[in-house]
Amino acid sequence: MKTKTLYILLALCAALSAVLGALPAVVSEAFSSLVAFPFEQIALALRWLSLSGGAGNAAAIIIYVILCLLPTVLALPAIIKKRHGEDVLIPFFSLILFGAVYFMINPALLTGSYGMGFAAMTRAMLGGGCWCVIISWLVLKIVRFSRESGRESVEKYLRICITAAAFAFVAVAFGGGVSGFASALDKLQEGNSCGLVNTTPTVAFLVLQAVVGALPNVMDAIVAVKGAQLLRAIGEDRYSAETVEKAENLAAFSIFSIKLTVMVSLAFNLLQLLFIKQLLVMAVEVVLPLASLMFMLAAMLLSRFLRENKALKDDNDLFI
Repeated sequence: MKTKTLYILLALCAALSAVLGALPAVVSEAFSSLVAFPFEQIALALRWLSLSGGAGNAAAIIIYVILCLLPTVLALPAIIKKRHGEDVLIPFFSLILFGAVYFMINPALLTGSYGMGFAAMTRAMLGGGCWCVIISWLVLKIVRFSRESGRESVEKYLRICITAAAFAFVAVAFGGGVSGFASALDKLQEGNSCGLVNTTPTVAFLVLQAVVGALPNVMDAIVAVKGAQLLRAIGEDRYSAETVEKAENLAAFSIFSIKLTVMVSLAFNLLQLLFIKQLLVMAVEVVLPLASLMFMLAAMLLSRFLRENKALKDDNDLFI
């Protein structure tokens, strides 16, 4: 994938994540949380169809059964041949899906009279259970592919995983940032329902808090993209000057990313102390960039390894 195309897709992912992050605050009845997507929406559509009449109820039951059984039906040939152990999780996923969607269609069976807040939490837990099985299957599949493949295939899978990590970082940064800001703003407005207190400074700092909180994930996404580009260059020619340059640039940017993240967090915390009398809500951002540190150390080690390998190859070429 070309770098320009990748950045466009990441921008689209950021926009979509921001929209999805804002939806729970706008239409909480149909979108309670990110982790419940899209199972919650499927359940609501089936519930609407079921309540439309006898024919609609029959259609809803048929669609419900087909959707839940579809993963198992598609994986049935591999399961029968027993080629891949991780595929055993697929029938388990269908079973989880049956229960999760059913209780989302009929939330009163779990929530009773506890209200919408408990119902939203329940839908999030059910959706999280479904996603847990999907991610477990995917991780086991990647592990098996990597174990059974050669070096070039492992490089390809690693590049795919790093690119996927970039999308995950972007989704968390924008989706989580917008969702957290919307939730904090809603609580602030509830606490100031009479409108007697000026909330403008607090709202401004909530925006800054969302930006500061999203920054580490944004920087990690850029590092991941650069890492994927480096892996592609290594696959093409690990001894080229361009590959060594990409590795050194990645290491340098990783260092810059950590410094920027730590200093911005420190500046935000100090700024809150300066305006402490004007703020109704404060949140101390303690940044521990473990993922960034691991990226940085790996990039520095790889850049030095590639530089030394290129120097050895150049020396050997002189003798030849």
